[in-house]
Amino acid sequence: MGFQWYQQVANDLPLTQGDILLEFPVPIIESKCEYPFFKATGAVFVTQACDLENGKADTVSLCAIVSLNDIVKQMMINEFGDDLSQLSSLGQ
Repeated sequence: MGFQWYQQVANDLPLTQGDILLEFPVPIIESKCEYPFFKATGAVFVTQACDLENGKADTVSLCAIVSLNDIVKQMMINEFGDDLSQLSSLGQ
């Protein structure tokens, strides 16, 4: 039993709120001290659909797509420090 949360749409349709661009380069800063300084990820449109449809948006707002594993790992680093080697359940 599965529930489809999203569907793939044709490239010729206009973009709207909630659309996901999987290969859209949104830089995410990973480190200020070592390479790579950022990584590219996908993005989701968060600009209101009505503003896009009515031509009221001069710019669009995007939100980077980040895996839940990356979010939890960063929360653990923020809470307990950089040495997470003792926490084998996080994975890579």
